[in-house]
Amino acid sequence: MEPTESEQHDLRMVLTAIYGPQNVDKWKMKYEMLEVLAGLVSKSRDCSKLIDMVPRPAGWMPGVSYIRRQLREMARRALTHRGVYELCANTSALALRSRFSTIGQGG
Repeated sequence: MEPTESEQHDLRMVLTAIYGPQNVDKWKMKYEMLEVLAGLVSKSRDCSKLIDMVPRPAGWMPGVSYIRRQLREMARRALTHRGVYELCANTSALALRSRFSTIGQGG
C-alpha cells in the first residue's frame, strides 16, 4: 500500500534531512522507500551496538591488560547506549542512497 499524503510528506522531510533537497526533490515517495528506510535504521542501530563494544583508543598499541581495564566500560555502553552513532547513520545512509534514488526515480 502506497504511503498516504501525510506519510509521503514526512518521508520526504526525513530523506531531505539525510540526503538534501537537491537529491530528494527529484524523488517520488513510494512504499518501497519505507522498507529501505527501515533497513537504514536497522543497519545504523546494529552498527552502533557493535561500536559500543569496541574499546576506546589508548594512544598506544593496547594489550590484554588495557582491554581488561576497558571491559566494564564496554559492557556498560553495550547495555545502556540507546542512540545511534553519527558514523553508523552516515555510513548506512551512504550505502542506501542509490537504492532510494532508483526507487524514487521510478526504478
